[in-house]
Amino acid sequence: MAWTLLAAGFSFYIPESSPAHLGMITFFIYLFAAFYSPGEGPVPFTYSAEAFPLFHREVGMSLAVSINLFFAGIEAMIFPKLSDALTPTGAIGLFA
Repeated sequence: MAWTLLAAGFSFYIPESSPAHLGMITFFIYLFAAFYSPGEGPVPFTYSAEAFPLFHREVGMSLAVSINLFFAGIEAMIFPKLSDALTPTGAIGLFA
């Protein structure tokens, strides 16, 4: 999965005048989503659902989902500043 994000980041080096610029970025982001969804995507939710006993599962899952969404929100807020500081290639490469 990391190679797809790295390839998407390096695709920013393709000149913007080329029709392949946007197509390659979109293609590698799509591949990342295709690999992430059946693989590591549902693992945190499945693991946290099985880690708590039945009588605490609702509270445990709500805590796990809220922590996950909290950090996703923080990432969404800092990504524009990170992208400005590191360029889009560096920002996507950092997450790869």
